This record gives sequence, C-alpha cells and structure tokens, in this order.
Amino acid sequence: MKPVALTVIAEPAPGTRAVIARRSESSIAYRGHENGNTYVCGSCASPLIVGLDIGKFHGVVIKCSHCKSFNAV
Repeated sequence: MKPVALTVIAEPAPGTRAVIARRSESSIAYRGHENGNTYVCGSCASPLIVGLDIGKFHGVVIKCSHCKSFNAV
C-alpha cells in the first residue's frame, strides 16, 4: 500500500489538542501489526504511524521529530 501523507497544520494552541512529540531518532510515533498502512509527515514524508488504522487516533496531532511539522490525524 502506498504511504498516505497527513495534513500539516499550524502548532495547536496549548490545551486544545493532544500533541505527540517523539524525543528519539525514530520519527515513528505509533507502530502496530494490524495492517499494511503507513501514514507519513505531510512535509518531509517521514513515517509517523505504521501498521495501524488511523481511525484510532481521532483528534491527535503528531509533531514530526525530523522536520518539526505538526501533522493532523
């Protein structure tokens, strides 16, 4: 399956949305084995969610550890 780019947004105001930010070398915020889906940063295409259904992450924002973009899920 072809990777799906998430939508890059402006940094959410504090307290308005859950923001996941990795502090490691890996850009992957969530990894699973449910399916072959890969969701990538809308700015730099680094993988952010691998092998999971995106529906489980309603309303979450992932900050890419590589380019620091905020990606709406």
